[in-house]
Amino acid sequence: MSPQHQAAIRIQTAFRTYMASKAAIRANNCVRFDGYGLIHSKIDTKKQASSTLKCIHSWSNIQAYIRARRHHMVTEGRIKQKKLENQLKLESKLHELEVEWCGGSDTMEEILSRIQQREEAAVKRERAMAYAFTHQWRANPSQYLGQAYYSLGKENWGWSWKERWIAARPWEIRPHHLSLPIATNNHPRKAHTKQASHHNPKSKTLPSSTPIPHNS
Repeated sequence: MSPQHQAAIRIQTAFRTYMASKAAIRANNCVRFDGYGLIHSKIDTKKQASSTLKCIHSWSNIQAYIRARRHHMVTEGRIKQKKLENQLKLESKLHELEVEWCGGSDTMEEILSRIQQREEAAVKRERAMAYAFTHQWRANPSQYLGQAYYSLGKENWGWSWKERWIAARPWEIRPHHLSLPIATNNHPRKAHTKQASHHNPKSKTLPSSTPIPHNS
């Protein structure tokens, strides 16, 4: 074999070795790139999931803040409305007090005592009506047992239905109230009417007036 032929074989072998090593390096780079791609895709997926969770958490916080703010605004509005109503009531009372004070010759203390007496009279009237309702209930429970809720809902005495029901105390109804004879209650009334007629001077019959003869 000639030296030229041997040199050509060596050159071809070196070139093939170079190309094979280059292909191997390229294949390793492709495998490494694919690995990097998978790693980065996993990292991106985790980042996307974490960002999504953060967005959901922030959105839930925003919704909770909006609900709390709305509730606070509604409560504040109700409080302001209640204060305004109380202020208007106070102003109306003060206006009535001023008109009553300016219209008469009474002093401020007398007017205040009069207003206090009116309030006490209203409270006493409510208590008296509740007391009367209680005794009517106890006197004839069979009649008021069916009309209790109707009367409580119809009449407005300033008390709530619960307070009137407690004041009535229907659980203390006893059966001997139903068995009381009606005739026994009529005699005291007749005696009372007779006694009143004896003591009343207007009930006595006046003597008939006789004509007085004129002297001619």
